[in-house]
Amino acid sequence: MHSNYQHSGFSSQPPLRFLAGYRLLRILGQGGMSEVYLGYDSQSARHVAIKLLAEDLAGDRTQLGRFAREAHLVTTLMHRNIVQGLNAGADEETGRHFLVMEYIDGPSAQDCVEQIGRMKVKDVVHIGLAVAQALEYLHCRNYIHRDIKPSNILLAPDGHARLTDLGLVKWADRAAEQLTATNDGFGTSYYMPLEQALNAHFVDARSDIFALGATLYHLLTGRVPFPGEDHQDILRMKRAGYYTPVSLWNPRVPTALEAILNRMLAVDPRKRYRSATDVLVALERTQLAHGYPSYRNQRLALRGPKQPEQFMLMDKTRPDLRAGSSVQRKNCVEELWYLRFRDHAGQTVFRKGTTEQVLRSLRKGRFRGMVFAARRRLKNFRPLAEYPEFHAYYAALPPSKPIPVGLPAPKAGWCRRLLGRRS
Repeated sequence: MHSNYQHSGFSSQPPLRFLAGYRLLRILGQGGMSEVYLGYDSQSARHVAIKLLAEDLAGDRTQLGRFAREAHLVTTLMHRNIVQGLNAGADEETGRHFLVMEYIDGPSAQDCVEQIGRMKVKDVVHIGLAVAQALEYLHCRNYIHRDIKPSNILLAPDGHARLTDLGLVKWADRAAEQLTATNDGFGTSYYMPLEQALNAHFVDARSDIFALGATLYHLLTGRVPFPGEDHQDILRMKRAGYYTPVSLWNPRVPTALEAILNRMLAVDPRKRYRSATDVLVALERTQLAHGYPSYRNQRLALRGPKQPEQFMLMDKTRPDLRAGSSVQRKNCVEELWYLRFRDHAGQTVFRKGTTEQVLRSLRKGRFRGMVFAARRRLKNFRPLAEYPEFHAYYAALPPSKPIPVGLPAPKAGWCRRLLGRRS
């Protein structure tokens, strides 16, 4: 992990040198909630990043709970584009709560923007693909990140951007909801969607997609899409839904990429992409992420053959070989739906499939009439539209015909002329 905290006077106590068997070399950064050190693990002979909860928060049950949940997440989730946790606990000597993570010896996306103003289109698309892959992995497990922003994206020397800071992740269980019992929005004002700013509970996968869109906009232009002097100013701009088109700040942004960002930044969640997988597919189709990103260390490129970016698209359907077989079976059962509907001949048909498979069939119009679903085989069938997993699909259905996608003025005029000739 690379620190993105601002340096400030965090504590008047003498700096720590050792903690839980790790040697602390220097402080990387600090903030109001925690401080991050560059450490050395003598057992594995490698550098690590060690995050310490602030001493004055040791008695705060809410902050302790959040820190413990973040530690649990980063040490159990395993994905190429998420910073991996290695160890966590409380130091016996000092009582400090700590989280040990892999050390990413590279800048954050925020650092790059501050240094060069805006990034190359190819590099931004690489970052978008990497973060979308991480979000696909999280969303498949019912986690919402809620704090996607440039400073939480680390650019590793191997060329793979990594998502960090899972402290604000929304969990599916009720115990986790107690940690966000307030109606205030969590996250960062410039990047969070309107629904998250109004209430931290009003978020789903599409909320992270908005934040990723705002992040990519910032990386492409060096500016945030919704600037403002304070949180309320930013909120008013988001309600209006107006922002400067990305191509006006950066003419090198292709029309296809601009259209993707416009959809990600829609104020109405129903008009955004429904899933991170859809974002992945859209970014892949632009074919803008050719070759390696410029922030990749070229010496690492010689250590092995290049792996295709597309293989991560199917990660959520691959079994985790590090998990036990019983866990794998449990995950498979939880993802399956049992469907009941009538075919073209009016006969009752039973089928089963994952959430993504059902959504794909819905989009392709393979069902006619009412579709009923159950989580358990042949028990408790309910209309498919009543399940939260499919609310986004049914809410986004237009009353009559699909909403046309707006094109830039020159292309729109060309389309009108072409249609005029045909008519």
